[in-house]
Amino acid sequence: MSNVQAQEIVTEVKQRATITWWILLIQGIVMLVLGLMLFGQPGKTLIVLTRLLGTFWLITGILDVVAGVLGRTENSRIWTILAGVITAAAGLVVLNHTMFAGGLTASVLTFMIGFAILVNGVLQIFIGRESDDGMGRERSLSSLVIGVLYVIGGIFLLGHQGFTASLLLSLIAAWALITGIAQIVFAFRIKGAIS
Repeated sequence: MSNVQAQEIVTEVKQRATITWWILLIQGIVMLVLGLMLFGQPGKTLIVLTRLLGTFWLITGILDVVAGVLGRTENSRIWTILAGVITAAAGLVVLNHTMFAGGLTASVLTFMIGFAILVNGVLQIFIGRESDDGMGRERSLSSLVIGVLYVIGGIFLLGHQGFTASLLLSLIAAWALITGIAQIVFAFRIKGAIS
């Protein structure tokens, strides 16, 4: 590779970064605002996010139906239309029953987490670990203790779904804040590097 080719590549990368650094900045700001909203007013934020999800499903469902009818799809037209109808219907249900959909989503998610932990605990207790001496499976003390702790944790989470949902929202809020700050910092670093 010659110096001219290398310089052309550097110039192209700088041009692309000049055009796109602000997109990363906007994404970071949105994530930061989302994190602050989730910490400040988690209930209202969850309702807004649920409505956005319903709107997204409704629009994409309609677009899938249109693509299927017009034959502008790589997939089977019938399956594309069917998927579009189901997606649009789900969007309408979510938009017409926002509180129910938001609560149901949180309940299902927390149930799945608690159930998964409970099942993993039971499996840990009964399966144990493979012994190093080739004598087959044995129930070691450590796998028994870990399994029992998982079972206790799973039962607790299943019995306290409100706590689990609240904790999950707090973790998502913290993730959004950290991600937003990192994206903003990275965007300005890119801008500084191209200046």
